[in-house]
Amino acid sequence: MNTTMEFFGLLQSRRALIADRLALGVVLAIKNCSGPVIPYHAGRIDATEAGALGVPYSEQSITRDTCHDPCQVARRHIVGGVHEVALPYTVQGAITSDNPEGVVHFNTCDDNHMCAQPPEYILI
Repeated sequence: MNTTMEFFGLLQSRRALIADRLALGVVLAIKNCSGPVIPYHAGRIDATEAGALGVPYSEQSITRDTCHDPCQVARRHIVGGVHEVALPYTVQGAITSDNPEGVVHFNTCDDNHMCAQPPEYILI
């Protein structure tokens, strides 16, 4: 995270919020990994009141009150992991012939399946 913040710090501006820069980084990272095109909209919209706490579990129905964009429900994407080759002090013993970079994902889902329970997915 420190490296990411240093990189995006180079783009520091009164008009470019760190949240916008991080969101753009996620959009570009997913696209560079052959992921889907994710619409990016810069700028913050301040909330006028608090929303519902937490995220619903997969067995709970999601109504229009809890999800304003039905597409979000269908887009549970896995984002992130640690690479042993890049951070050997963080991850050890993960390098194998099937996993030459020693990637350990941040969740228990594989790259081809949706996760069943929050916080095992991120809605984007």
